[in-house]
Amino acid sequence: MAYITLEGAGAGKTIIRWDDTADRLGPNGKPLGTYGSATFAVDAPYFVAKNITFKSFGQNKAAAPAAGARGKQAVALRISADMAAFINCKFVGAQDTLYDHRGRHYFKNCHIQGSVDFIFGNGLSLYESCHLHAKTNSFGALTAQKRESMLEQTGFSFVNCKVTGSGALYLGRAWGTFSRVVFAYTYMDKIITPTGWYDWGDKQRQMTVFYGQFKCSGPGASFGGRVKWARELTKQEAEPFVSLSFIDGHQWVPIPIRTAKAGKEMPPPSKPMLTPPQNYAAGALFAMAINQVQIHQTLPLGFPAAEKDGGLPEERLSSGSSSDSVSDDPRLWVHESSGLLRPIFEFLEIDTRAWGGLEETAGGSPAKNHLGAFLRLLVEDSGDVPSEVADNETALVSAIDAMSSRMELSPADYDAKKERQLKYEHACREKFSTQEETQESEPEERYSPDISQQEIDVAASKSEQAVTQSIIESDGRPMEEATMVSYLRKVTVLYELLSACLADTPEDNKKSTKRRKGYDARHRVALRLLATWFDVKWTKMEAIETMIACSAMALLKEEESKEEGNSQESSWEKWKRGGIIGAAAVTGGTLMAITGGLAAPAIAAGFGALAPTLGTIIPVIGASGFAAVASAAGSVAGSVAVAASFGAAGAGLTGSKVARRIGDVEEFEFKAIGDNHNQGHLAVEISVSGFVSEEEDFIRPWDAQHENMERYALQWESEHLIAVSTAIQDWLTSKMATEMMKRGAMMTVLSTLMTALAWPTTLLSLTDFIDSKWTIAIDRSDKAGKMLAEVLLKGLQGNRPVTLVGFSLGARVIFRCLQILAESETNAGLVERVVLLGAPIAIKDMDWEATRKVVAGRYVNVYSTNDWMLGIAFRANLLTRGLAGIQPVDVPGIENVDATEIIDGHSSYLWRTQQILDQLELDTYYPVFNRKA
Repeated sequence: MAYITLEGAGAGKTIIRWDDTADRLGPNGKPLGTYGSATFAVDAPYFVAKNITFKSFGQNKAAAPAAGARGKQAVALRISADMAAFINCKFVGAQDTLYDHRGRHYFKNCHIQGSVDFIFGNGLSLYESCHLHAKTNSFGALTAQKRESMLEQTGFSFVNCKVTGSGALYLGRAWGTFSRVVFAYTYMDKIITPTGWYDWGDKQRQMTVFYGQFKCSGPGASFGGRVKWARELTKQEAEPFVSLSFIDGHQWVPIPIRTAKAGKEMPPPSKPMLTPPQNYAAGALFAMAINQVQIHQTLPLGFPAAEKDGGLPEERLSSGSSSDSVSDDPRLWVHESSGLLRPIFEFLEIDTRAWGGLEETAGGSPAKNHLGAFLRLLVEDSGDVPSEVADNETALVSAIDAMSSRMELSPADYDAKKERQLKYEHACREKFSTQEETQESEPEERYSPDISQQEIDVAASKSEQAVTQSIIESDGRPMEEATMVSYLRKVTVLYELLSACLADTPEDNKKSTKRRKGYDARHRVALRLLATWFDVKWTKMEAIETMIACSAMALLKEEESKEEGNSQESSWEKWKRGGIIGAAAVTGGTLMAITGGLAAPAIAAGFGALAPTLGTIIPVIGASGFAAVASAAGSVAGSVAVAASFGAAGAGLTGSKVARRIGDVEEFEFKAIGDNHNQGHLAVEISVSGFVSEEEDFIRPWDAQHENMERYALQWESEHLIAVSTAIQDWLTSKMATEMMKRGAMMTVLSTLMTALAWPTTLLSLTDFIDSKWTIAIDRSDKAGKMLAEVLLKGLQGNRPVTLVGFSLGARVIFRCLQILAESETNAGLVERVVLLGAPIAIKDMDWEATRKVVAGRYVNVYSTNDWMLGIAFRANLLTRGLAGIQPVDVPGIENVDATEIIDGHSSYLWRTQQILDQLELDTYYPVFNRKA
């Protein structure tokens, strides 16, 4: 049998494992031996495996044996067939992990882990852009190649790879007399022994083996201490080993070759921009940021501490004085079970023995005790930075700065947006001018909220100082040390951390059950806090997001177009037809500057988590890639312009109605707003209007907003919402209502509601015809909220963090969505921020605390104490359970903003929402409402 293809859903999801060892007895009563211990064996030619993990010591959770343990060889995969390819696969074992037995083989973007001889055999194989990871506490060897004659065309070539891990590692041992192994353009960590190679105890083999290096980098790559019989190759000597011609791959390899063509050498990979200690410091800072974000869910910066009934322990969150270990409290985001930190540590290649300590440090004691030390580590470990690393870092940051400047709103665009907003405001005021204006004279009785205006002003002024306070009431040293870290280093750290957040890192530990795949909202909020600590503008972080997304999508599009070029309908066409939105596809051709070697090995794990519906693994351009693109385009700005022309193919939310109805909901459709579509943005905003008199009111209140996100307006049940608006307008123009407004009596009516006094029977009779339509609209808003939750749970937004903003009944849609999401703790990473304005939501018995837990960042309730129209429409709840649109919500972690001075009446939210959002400055990490805006 031949031509078998085995494709998994991702190396982290599709895992084939077993636990046989060489000394285990087989069916014949004899030991299986190394050959027979294989978890998976391939004897069929033209075999292809994609996106799968092959693992030994896994079926019964048996621990991997000590390096060199007798009889404990265990093969994860044996390949004995000719012309086989392995793409995006992972091979995990200890001694003898990958038995490259015989035949020609191609390994691309694979992860291979073991201890002794973990790549061995007599195959003729090219390993391209693979991660070779040693896991041993003592000695080990990467390869054991068994070429026995000069006439044999066998050997291993490693090109553009990365060697990391623990222990002391030989690059290879001479299993065969004429063993042949070459490493080219490969990064080698300091675990490599200076001598590099071992002759298997036979000095005769020193004269016959062929062991070479060509332009390798890293602390373990120095050729000065190598054995004398190893070779430092010239370009001419290396050329036969660094291309597909080494394995005749241009004749049979089925995967499009993106990084090299036959006979052409591959450009070298970039050197890591951060040293291992700096990666450790970056991981520690991110862990502390994650913990602080969870604390600030219920104790926002700049506001007094609140009681947290049933919440996380006060001592754990605020002071770390609890004697309990972090590992004993699975509610903490720094706990292993959350899945938020350990993939980051793995990506940064932090020693696994340090993970638990970092979690304890982040969650077990105040951040102020440690921030300074880790910030200093970013500075002190710099030393003499290699010129290549410095050039890459400079090129990366220059590209980010250029991208950031392009993303800012120009003065002309700002004026145009402002003019459109003023026209809309004028039209709305004309429409509602005679119906809902606030009386010139203040009523004698006016409802006063629990929090006075003076207290809110004080809270706002405290928030304005939260950049400093975010260092957790320190003595100033951490902030001082943050200024010592160079701007280049800060941006590089943010770049590496975002890459770690997006990488689809396979996890051996399956305890993590509380996190969905994709860009977790909690990660984004932690990055926002870290940028605040670094005093780096958030637009820089948005630029990093866009650059990574664009390069990933461009490479994916290029690969897919080549793979499917001859098919009747390519996957690209299927994606467009299927309407998937997110960092999964691009519009238009390919990124012309993307050529060989630009996919950074450090991110070889890919970004498939951003598009789980496609099951794709997406590579991404690293820092050297942007530098190379800049060179090809003539300038950094040129490269950015090319990258920015690609973005998410937005159709999953835009232009398609949700087919399945819930209850009686008849209309539920997303409309694209703003200019940020198809631009590769890694965050989504959904805006929901809830008081409309015509269809344009679903979009126009949000049209002038400038956010570097993909933005959508939800158009829902327009017929019923317009009916409610019309009924209210008719009521307002009635003779009795007009007379009451003229006498300034409406605020007295609201005060009457608040004090549980009886309404005049004549007034109640006038509201009867509003009530029926309002009741229907309330019911539809709750059902629409359930549909919105379903959209987010299905990942139609591309599994990117979502910001939800809504006013009037639109705020209720969002609140109901949050209630649905709160039913499972696995949904905590979907929503980043929420703003509710003029919300017709009761305060009591609505479990606001649960909804707060599924919002990673800021959760704002905007209310107006003189919104008497909302009070009348929702009078039953206002009387007994309170009303969020008129009063503050006394729930820890919810920002209450009194907009009474801005909101003249309920309809004012149509044209005032934009101003309120500007004053909220949502891109700031900490709570703020800028009353000077």
